[in-house]
Amino acid sequence: MKSLLFFATAALALVAAPVSADNGNVFDWRAHQQAYGFSWRASAPQCFNGNAIAGVSRSGEKTVYVQPKTGGIYQVDLSSNCDALNAARDLSMRAYGSDAVCVGGEAEMIARTPIGELRCHADDVRRLTPREISRLAAKARR
Repeated sequence: MKSLLFFATAALALVAAPVSADNGNVFDWRAHQQAYGFSWRASAPQCFNGNAIAGVSRSGEKTVYVQPKTGGIYQVDLSSNCDALNAARDLSMRAYGSDAVCVGGEAEMIARTPIGELRCHADDVRRLTPREISRLAAKARR
């Protein structure tokens, strides 16, 4: 009976204990979620992989809406009109030499066209709120 109680207590301690690496570091799930989780909290970093774009929609000369494969919709404000987007067969984005494009930063849209890659500079990237997405969807249905 004592051995059964010992094993039950040991199993409970292992389940309740945080995961630790060989070097003694402890994995902090809450910090991981805040840094990499996709939530609507303004405090969470809001980035996406610029190589994983599921859809793009243009609104006027300088506004583009981008939907990454991970979800969400981002508004990209271009520096100037970018005709290359009209002929693009494929589109990706980069920011500061990285595929991670984050809210509040500048970025570069890379349009792959029949004549080659053309680049368009974006002054700002921001993630739309659920309310803004609803308004866009309602506007598209009209």
